[in-house]
Amino acid sequence: MLKRYAILLLVLFLLLIATEGVSANNRGVIRVFLGQREILLDASPIIAAERVFVPMRNVFEALGATVEWQPHNRTIVARRKGQTITFGANSSSINVNGRIKTVDARPRIVRGRMFVPLRVVSQALGAQVNWNSKTRRVDITNGGSAADTSVISARVLSVINSNTMMMNVRGKTETIRLIGVGIAQKDRPRAANIPFGPENLDFIKDKIEGKTVWLTFDVFRNRDSEGRLFAYVWTEKPTENNEVETLSYMLNAILLYEGHAKFDLETVTPSYLMHLIRAERAAIDAKKGIWSEHHPDPTYNRNLRVLAINHIAEYILLKNENTMDIDISGWTITSDYYTQLFVFPQGTIIPVGESFKVVSGSNSQQGRFLWTTDNVWHDRRANAAIYNTEGLQTGGLRSSR
Repeated sequence: MLKRYAILLLVLFLLLIATEGVSANNRGVIRVFLGQREILLDASPIIAAERVFVPMRNVFEALGATVEWQPHNRTIVARRKGQTITFGANSSSINVNGRIKTVDARPRIVRGRMFVPLRVVSQALGAQVNWNSKTRRVDITNGGSAADTSVISARVLSVINSNTMMMNVRGKTETIRLIGVGIAQKDRPRAANIPFGPENLDFIKDKIEGKTVWLTFDVFRNRDSEGRLFAYVWTEKPTENNEVETLSYMLNAILLYEGHAKFDLETVTPSYLMHLIRAERAAIDAKKGIWSEHHPDPTYNRNLRVLAINHIAEYILLKNENTMDIDISGWTITSDYYTQLFVFPQGTIIPVGESFKVVSGSNSQQGRFLWTTDNVWHDRRANAAIYNTEGLQTGGLRSSR
């Protein structure tokens, strides 16, 4: 009897050690970076059999590949830059343009998503991968140049509305969703019911319908909840990341600049954030398109107004100029010069007529809203904009000069 108890205690002890080892090995979130940018993943990477597995679709699309799941044979087909990569769930090899390569760990499906070992990313797409177990960080370095891997051509098949169009992308029909571009009303009415709607569609169709365009992508978000592929659409192949090129050739920015669409904060990503904000501001100031007096946009108002920006004391002064109290939970203030964002916490209700400050800076005073201890407004070139939870601008821009 004593011998049995001794054996039982020994087994329990070994199980405890094993459990602690697994917990220590898997403690903390694993983050994946492409260059200096973090890839937004729809599922956390996992560690199994001493290998790091990452969500295949997120990583492959961030590297410029299109991904197709074939459920009848549980196979993935990825295409990029003349390459076709095929591999199946639980397969010990991958096919790259007809060449079979053995992998050291089999891809696996977890919670309905395909996870692949890091080595597959390297073997399939020629990227360099590095896993740092101490910082729990995966770094991916693209094997090709940015121009080769991040810009692809597409044929525009049809224009649906101000931010959605059908395109032929590498032989596959895709629904493209313009990053940072919304339409006039959140419930997406038909174009005839949108202020300036028919003119918007005519402008876009004349620009791109039936033509070849170029697409660039942002690694932070790949697709929306409807499966539309997020993209920046260019009428000429981009070569530089500057504002002149953006306003000249990027359809996303052109639509905002000409007043044919609204800025959508919900979908925008850091790559061209300030370019798009300034493009819309120029249209508002010039009263173009949906901002013109002849075509007023009912979703735009100035009921929460920027009264002042103090670049010395580091605060922004706002006022509720509505005729009733307003709930601004989740609303956002942007500082365009330093690409900084402040989000109002849940439960923030501003009484009618009330003025209030949002403070910042290392010497910021106690206040209801503390943005950050960093400086936000100390440069006179900084401007502010307020957006509600639908991404619609509700407060005008005001320079701190």
